[in-house]
Amino acid sequence: MTRSRDGDAWEPAKVSAMMLEFAEPLLQVEPGPRTSERLRHVMQLASVCWNARLYEELGDGQIMRAVEVALARASDELRGALECMLQDRRTRFADVPFAVIAEVTGETADEVIVTAKAYVPRANSQDSLPAAQMQQPRVRKGTTKAPGRILSAPGGMMPFDLLFLSVAEEETRSIRVPDESGAKVPAGHYLFRELYCTEPRCDCRRVLLQIMDVDRRRAAATINYAFEPCSDYPQITLDPLNPQSEASAGLLKLFEQMIAVDAVYRARLIKHYAMWKDVVDDAAHPDHGMVRTVYHDDPSFESAFSIRAPVRRAEAKVGANDPCVCGSGRKYKRCCRAMQAARS
Repeated sequence: MTRSRDGDAWEPAKVSAMMLEFAEPLLQVEPGPRTSERLRHVMQLASVCWNARLYEELGDGQIMRAVEVALARASDELRGALECMLQDRRTRFADVPFAVIAEVTGETADEVIVTAKAYVPRANSQDSLPAAQMQQPRVRKGTTKAPGRILSAPGGMMPFDLLFLSVAEEETRSIRVPDESGAKVPAGHYLFRELYCTEPRCDCRRVLLQIMDVDRRRAAATINYAFEPCSDYPQITLDPLNPQSEASAGLLKLFEQMIAVDAVYRARLIKHYAMWKDVVDDAAHPDHGMVRTVYHDDPSFESAFSIRAPVRRAEAKVGANDPCVCGSGRKYKRCCRAMQAARS
């Protein structure tokens, strides 16, 4: 175990290591370099699995239902990893009382930095209502934004039209599938609703397309589309955390054919992504508070640990090859540091 306890006080420095350990089954699904994009996706899934049981016990089954959708749509290997994590949460990590959100917060030439934040769970938070009580914000036609906080989809993605309604009314793609199309998609009218990431300074360059079957009033497919190819993940794939249907595979094929030849639509999606990220990345923007996820900005989520002042070194650090501070003339590593190591 990478976590530790001192009486009843949990050490905040151990939470990030604990979440990496918890997410290990997902990292083993596709062994390879732990790039920032891959870890970002893994930690989103891990956070959902970690919090699902906790909120279910508080009477909020929304997160667990999202996990059940992911299990139903996932490959056998991915399903096995998610089930393993859910089991670990019920057994090995059962006594951890906090909700945790893990995310990629930085990257250097040698490593990707993952940070986890722990929260005291609140069943009565405005974004933690039972599904029967949840409603989308009401927006009048012609307005450009919705009042109040926007509820996020699993994975921290939010609809473009809830913030830029007038643009979405003009530029959201829709298609009509005829009876004689030959595709494995029921005839009808389909709307490609766009959802974008809510993480500041995240350069994921992707869009989540929730394809709405207008005639049958349902989400027929959810497609994850990255603007640039990636060696770790398919550029276009059905999203495991969001709604799918028997028409999903056919709609995925239709989208692949469409985006391959329609440069105007691809440029439009990238433009919408840039508009969205301008709001997310600018804390001074008047709409910034509307697009941040509840786990980061909702004041009703109390931090599990008090904020501590950073520990600062009073004196400059002595290098291993620097002259020893005792004045012996020898290198530090051959003098006082060696003696300290011998005593310990």
